[in-house]
Amino acid sequence: MTVASDIMDEDFSKADVSMTVSKWAGLLKKSHNHCSALYNGKKFIGVIEKSWLLTSRIDPETMKLSNLVNRRSKSKISLYVPRLTKDTDFNDMCRLMYTSNVHMLPVFNKEKLVGVVHVYGLLRELKDKYARTPVMDLASRKVVSVNENDDIGRAISLMLTSGVKRLPVVDKNNKLSGFVSVIDLIEKFHSSSRSGTSNSSHNTGKHSGSGVSEQSHTTSLPVSDIMSSNAVCCGEKTSVKGAIEAMLSERVSSIVVANGKDIVGIITATDILKDASSRKFS
Repeated sequence: MTVASDIMDEDFSKADVSMTVSKWAGLLKKSHNHCSALYNGKKFIGVIEKSWLLTSRIDPETMKLSNLVNRRSKSKISLYVPRLTKDTDFNDMCRLMYTSNVHMLPVFNKEKLVGVVHVYGLLRELKDKYARTPVMDLASRKVVSVNENDDIGRAISLMLTSGVKRLPVVDKNNKLSGFVSVIDLIEKFHSSSRSGTSNSSHNTGKHSGSGVSEQSHTTSLPVSDIMSSNAVCCGEKTSVKGAIEAMLSERVSSIVVANGKDIVGIITATDILKDASSRKFS
């Protein structure tokens, strides 16, 4: 039976509350991660996800992660995630991952954090078990999407309310034309903030809130300005294994199911983990 110690990563992304948001985002981009274990000095306090950066208008060059955490706390959104032990079994890992809605869970040996189990580690273990399962058996036919002409603010709102990190973009005929992700949005915001801060510093010799106003302008731009036209999707006849392989290859947690340019469903890592936890895979 697979347990946490079999698939945990001992080398994982770490952040401290004293870091600026910009520095943290840069570390995530460099390591191709979506989340980090968050520390206050030597004390582990939770898992922080990149999608947190969509919750507020912030200046990433100056705001520290401690301020971001405080904002989340005031919104009664906890940093807490379940703790695994090295002996936590596979089904429990799947259940705890999907119910927590995070990309990774910490593994502890008594009070010491010794590694993490990442969502992609679980998917790799599950891949071959779903070789004969049609993707539409697990996919949802209700798909949240945005139009090319919708503004970026609407995309952010939909991501926050639906809990998804990647939205399909459709054209005026409701045909799939691309995707917009949390990463696309954050990179656009960071670019705007750096531009605004740079211009402000050049003109006044000191930093101002210009980066935040640049972000405000960014939310009114159309989604088509930042969407990726490389639509990663699968067909209706694809197996769940095929969908998992696409997730692992593209480092995404959801795949749109399409018939040509027509969207017929979406399958997420959460859908797969929820199903796996009920099947009692070993």
